[in-house]
Amino acid sequence: MSTPAETDAALQSLAVCSDKFGQVFFSPRMRNKFAPIHVACGVEKIRLIAVPSNPSAKITINNADAANGKESEEITLNYGRNIFNVTVTAPDGKTKAIYTPYVFRDYPVPQWKKISDNNKWLPRDSAGELVFDGKMWLIGGYTPATAKDVWCSQDGINWICTGEITKSKKGIDIPLAFVFDNKMCVVDLDGVIFSSSDGTDWMLINEDPPWKGRWQAGGVVFKGKMWVMGGRTKDRYLNDVWSSSNGIDWKLEINSAEWSPRLFHNTPLVLDDKMWIIGGAVMGDYYPFRTYTDVWCSSNGRKWEKVTDSAPWVGRIWGSTAVYKKRLWLLGGFRSEPIWENLGDV
Repeated sequence: MSTPAETDAALQSLAVCSDKFGQVFFSPRMRNKFAPIHVACGVEKIRLIAVPSNPSAKITINNADAANGKESEEITLNYGRNIFNVTVTAPDGKTKAIYTPYVFRDYPVPQWKKISDNNKWLPRDSAGELVFDGKMWLIGGYTPATAKDVWCSQDGINWICTGEITKSKKGIDIPLAFVFDNKMCVVDLDGVIFSSSDGTDWMLINEDPPWKGRWQAGGVVFKGKMWVMGGRTKDRYLNDVWSSSNGIDWKLEINSAEWSPRLFHNTPLVLDDKMWIIGGAVMGDYYPFRTYTDVWCSSNGRKWEKVTDSAPWVGRIWGSTAVYKKRLWLLGGFRSEPIWENLGDV
């Protein structure tokens, strides 16, 4: 049955355009819906063009009057989803139809530039990495001897060795590292906590924390406390969570969190007033290669929420994590199965 002309509030077509591209038509779906249109990150503004089935119908776009078949006023796009309200009022002045198309503007992606390829420090892995006092810091690592040296740079090109953590007996390798209370804190292979405000003078803070005797744990600063979670001892994997406001007195927040026991080869993160853990592994060697692709978050360290059980990236170890432009980032890593591969994805 056809709709009487005076009550026809249908759209004949809907398109988007900008100074960077010509008209692109939305693909109609059922129930006044349209398939989304994706635009590049560099498209900051667009205009909509709505054509009603009845030329006498009136159109508003985001509550502003729009001429039939003409470009609307410019609309500024946010990154991500941008939903628009297109209302068609039939000639009877009463019958209305509301359409909610959306345009997805791509998020910005960092462009990588090599700034240095021959630095003073020895090549290494498993070092502590911090940003403190306007500088990047590189602490210890495996060279393939276990190192204790400390380096810093303001630009990633010019590096200065500020000294060594001489009081550490075994050195620094896959350490817990924090910036806390205007100091850098790092945990050596013996589980001893050291701190420094300048990278030169390192003070022993705690020689025997209650979670001592674990490796490849996760550590983060959250709500005025240092947090330590997971890792492994000589005979088992862990999923406990500890916190401290001074590095000396530690509280067991939970002995067995909702996420399964695991190693952390990347740093837990803080975003939106929550702690986040991204994947992890359970493996003594490279075979069998057992990793996780789940993501969890918590606002208190005791109750954890599973955000996803299977993120789209492949399971890995030795990846890096960061918070940048209000997003969680996972960079690179390694996997030994199904192929032996160093990963360079972001």
